[in-house]
Amino acid sequence: MLTPFMLYNVAFFMLPAGGAKSGHHRWARRIMRLLALAATAQLVNGAVIVLVSTIGWQNAAMRSGSPGWWIGWYTRLDVGSRVALALAVVGGIVGSLWLASVRTAHRYEKREMSASAGGNHDWKLRKPGFWHGAIIVTRQRNLHVGAALAFAALSVALLPTQHAVWRVVEVSAAMIVLVVAFGAFGATTTSAVDREHQLDDRDGDSRYRFRAVAGAGALVLAATAVGCFWMVDRTSQSSVAPALVNGTRVVLAIQSILLIGLVIMVWVLRRSDESQRASDWRPFLGGWLTPLVSLIAVLLGGLLSAATNLAVARLFGQPSGVHLPAERPTPSTLFVPDEAFAFAIGTVATLPALLIAGVVLWRTYGRKVHQFTEGDDQVRAWYPESKQAPGDAAGQVARAWAIASLTDSVDALVAIAGLAWTVGVTAVEAAALLALPQVAVLASVIDVLVTFGVGVSAVTAIVLVGMLRSTYANSGRRRAVGALWDVATFWPRATHPLAPPCYAEQAVPEIVDRVVLLTGERSDHHSQPATELWPPPAVNPSPVLITGYSQGSLIAPAVVAQLPPRTIDKVALLTLACPFRRLYGRAFPDYFSHEYAVELNELLMNGSAPEFVDKQATRLGRWRNVVRHTDYIGSWIFSPPNAPGQQLNRDAIDVACLDPPSLCPGPGGALAPIHYHSDWWQDPLTHVHAGRLIEQLKNS
Repeated sequence: MLTPFMLYNVAFFMLPAGGAKSGHHRWARRIMRLLALAATAQLVNGAVIVLVSTIGWQNAAMRSGSPGWWIGWYTRLDVGSRVALALAVVGGIVGSLWLASVRTAHRYEKREMSASAGGNHDWKLRKPGFWHGAIIVTRQRNLHVGAALAFAALSVALLPTQHAVWRVVEVSAAMIVLVVAFGAFGATTTSAVDREHQLDDRDGDSRYRFRAVAGAGALVLAATAVGCFWMVDRTSQSSVAPALVNGTRVVLAIQSILLIGLVIMVWVLRRSDESQRASDWRPFLGGWLTPLVSLIAVLLGGLLSAATNLAVARLFGQPSGVHLPAERPTPSTLFVPDEAFAFAIGTVATLPALLIAGVVLWRTYGRKVHQFTEGDDQVRAWYPESKQAPGDAAGQVARAWAIASLTDSVDALVAIAGLAWTVGVTAVEAAALLALPQVAVLASVIDVLVTFGVGVSAVTAIVLVGMLRSTYANSGRRRAVGALWDVATFWPRATHPLAPPCYAEQAVPEIVDRVVLLTGERSDHHSQPATELWPPPAVNPSPVLITGYSQGSLIAPAVVAQLPPRTIDKVALLTLACPFRRLYGRAFPDYFSHEYAVELNELLMNGSAPEFVDKQATRLGRWRNVVRHTDYIGSWIFSPPNAPGQQLNRDAIDVACLDPPSLCPGPGGALAPIHYHSDWWQDPLTHVHAGRLIEQLKNS
């Protein structure tokens, strides 16, 4: 359920660099923060629909005929009491999210390093405090919690009542909290919640202002819940509460407007950044990843809420839309927002899109295999000593190369699926708004689609639960899910404080402290891992080789970027299966770019960045990046390496590693196994290049 929150944080760091368009970049960041706030409202709205509308207002348990002992007492309460208790549970859900964010922030964001690169740098990974976002996360968390509680209270305050004054007071109070939270995130004059300016405003008094928003939201929700016991109209016979079902449409409309604004800002940033991009570092989708990932986050959040709403309604009765009725209303009918059906039915539109994308990828795969085996026969050229190897061996390696190359086209696959999903959701929502189910010709079609949507939501819930369970039993699937999780939680919680925490905010400071300690350049006697005031040296100071594999090959540059210059002089870097250019350079161009790769190399040469960086020249530093052709994640950074037997410069940064080591069959006539992205530590070439870097450290 928190995956959409995580996607908003990732999308924030995907914004194009934008050149000199700093003003447009600030506007894009504001829109991203508002989208994240709308995502919190989307989650809370889903909880309100399930608990307050379906279970409380419509008394869903009674619709099932014979409610169980565990909920029978609840069905016998009057409507006001049911709504009050349901609203209290919604408040408990928000409180649980707040508590989880607080506890993870104490473990991750509050972790500080004892040393820093210092100064102000263009490379954002070198900025002091980049991996220390405790202040911003705390402020944003208070705003999100206050807005979430106020939104839930507002939904209930708009229920039918015979006390108009009570409604005016509660609605006004909730709206004030929402406006304050919205203004704090979107105001053009504040940097208090902007990750880019987290060190500019550390005023201790400001934390009380943000806490006041959370406290006000809690107070409004508590007052609304207590008032429900006697304020909600007990004579109302309507099964549909417009204030509850229309809240989903309002949230979706706000998200749509913000997405349009984000598209405009990204279009401006792309125009100013296009001429600065090298061809091999061109951003995925031309720089449109931020709007696409944000769109997918909106759709995924809607689908998860829809699956929950429809599953609960189906458990107690027959779910039906307000304008998209599944059948003629009966005593067991439970009304849910039309948007729940829109998100569920719209998912079906991704099936033909994925089929088309699969065909395109298959054709691309075939062309790549032909390219690697025909003409100049790139595979055999990579293995010059294997000209007499059997053809099936070369074909097997060519197929492995072709599979690895498909990663470069994954952005198109995601774009096709996301846009198709959007078209499907928009079509169903338009049908509801235009009252098309009332047209006799379309009524039967709409009935089938709505029934199908209920089935899709049930299948979605089953698949998600099954996927979660299978990750515990299947190590391969657990590793795949873990890889996606590593990418998503690498970035700090810049826009959504209730998302899963950023592990790098703990890992980077800890590794920086350890490197400073191991090199003997520790600036004080309080840094971890040593905890005593004047501890005896645990190890003798010596140069340090930092080795990073896959995601670790990105943490390692982040560590080097934060080291003081005198410590960098004693450090070398070895990266294996590194996605610096291939994935991160193209997905996060403002944080991983060719210019910053050159700066990292210069740091490992001089201990400090040069005043002028030649974007074309790459002098030799204490850095090697080992590359496999069969690796579908990592790749070269500065230039494609030659085959190991043809290496013109043994000290080039990008160096090749054969996988398999030979085309000639081994004992038994079988080709050596192809390891793709795995088993780097056992590869002999890894130890060869590590030894060369260690020698270089000793000689320097």
